[in-house]
Amino acid sequence: MNIDDGIANALKYAGKQIDDMKTQFTIMFDELDELIAQKYNEPEECAKDQKRKEQELEHNRRILAWIEDCRNRISGILEI
Repeated sequence: MNIDDGIANALKYAGKQIDDMKTQFTIMFDELDELIAQKYNEPEECAKDQKRKEQELEHNRRILAWIEDCRNRISGILEI
């Protein structure tokens, strides 16, 4: 009878270990899926960021050109 109880307890323990491992693997795969999704979106975000920076640079170049034009006009007026 003790052997039967030992076998039953061992099977119960093994079943619990299997369930715990399944839970751990599920959690790990969920974290991995999230990481993969982030890495998948990274190039798209970089492309958006680059486009935004290019637009900002163009805007700043126009402002610089306007400032230089104003400075040249002021210099021309002061020379008179």
